[in-house]
Amino acid sequence: MIITTTTQLETVCRRFATHSFMTIDTEFIREKTFFPDVCLIQIASPEEAYCIDPLVADLDLNPLFELLQNKTVVKVFHSGHQDIEILYQLSGKIPTPVFDTQIGAMVCGFGENVSYQQLVQTFLKITLDKSMRCTNWECRPLSDSQIQYALSDVTYLRDVYLQLQKKIKETHRESWIEEELKDLTNEVVYNPTPEFLLKKIKPQSGLKGVSLYVYQQLYLYREQLARLRNRPRRQLIKDDLLQELAVRLPKTPDDLKSLRNVSKGFEKSAMAVELIALIMDSLQADWKKNTIVSVKTQQLTKSQKGLVEVLKMILHIVSIQEDVAASIITTTDELELFVSGKDVSFKHGWRYDVFGALAQQICSGKKAICYHPTLKKIIFSDIPEQKKN
Repeated sequence: MIITTTTQLETVCRRFATHSFMTIDTEFIREKTFFPDVCLIQIASPEEAYCIDPLVADLDLNPLFELLQNKTVVKVFHSGHQDIEILYQLSGKIPTPVFDTQIGAMVCGFGENVSYQQLVQTFLKITLDKSMRCTNWECRPLSDSQIQYALSDVTYLRDVYLQLQKKIKETHRESWIEEELKDLTNEVVYNPTPEFLLKKIKPQSGLKGVSLYVYQQLYLYREQLARLRNRPRRQLIKDDLLQELAVRLPKTPDDLKSLRNVSKGFEKSAMAVELIALIMDSLQADWKKNTIVSVKTQQLTKSQKGLVEVLKMILHIVSIQEDVAASIITTTDELELFVSGKDVSFKHGWRYDVFGALAQQICSGKKAICYHPTLKKIIFSDIPEQKKN
């Protein structure tokens, strides 16, 4: 049940390679590090299940990594972002092909970020024991209870996967889930470029001009340092300090002493010198050309803000009518981009059919929202074109 030798792992992986899918989960610790420290890897085929102990010094995980690249075996996760991140850090490759039951459940109308426990309860009528959720997975030896708990995260996942696959086929939403999984397996998510990072961040208050550019450069500095030292971002530099540095723009290490979020003596540290140097370099750079305006820093007019609220209401209605989670269709950030005239995901693919076409018709005055008393439901009706005099 616990794999501790390379020979065992090779044998098990050969058997797993004969199946069409496998389920996988990990247990890890991340409180004191930037990258998660993997403590256990659980895998299951339709016939068997095992825990792999990655803390065994001479265990070679390459047989597992080869299996994860086998294109004939679907790797099934639940909320798999962190699990895939761990496997990517260990092997340098993203598992392929993959399926995520949380994404599948959202596409099938089970709500936002549905939990594994909810799906097991819904499909299998089994209540999972989560008493060991906060256990120390780094401690050895593992108890029988810990092992059984860990294995339950992959054994029941097999049936959840099969049930979701059936529902997806019945509703003809295979292309929907395929689109969603592309984001999950995009390498830039796990090895982000500066541009990718800057488009995701959101300063705590609206920074503009040179202050926004400085904030972005400070953010990238912290990100690089966190990865290099393998420390949590906020343990190195708190968010509030990044914000304050970008607003106050100190010119010397001594200027740091007057900042609210700086600890006593910080101005004498090597990091303080590096931060000041970075700020000074940023002030001399062509910030107008180099600032990346993120989705989350769009400036909207009052009428545009009102239109976003209308679209959010329509999105909620559509998500109920189509039986699909609203966040799978789009986000508030995208709605803000849309009313600003920018390209967004719901202008394409299945999202356009479900929501995008309607959003365009609402914004162009071609459709209106109303309640139909006979049908007893909300409908979107055509607005007749006004005749020109």
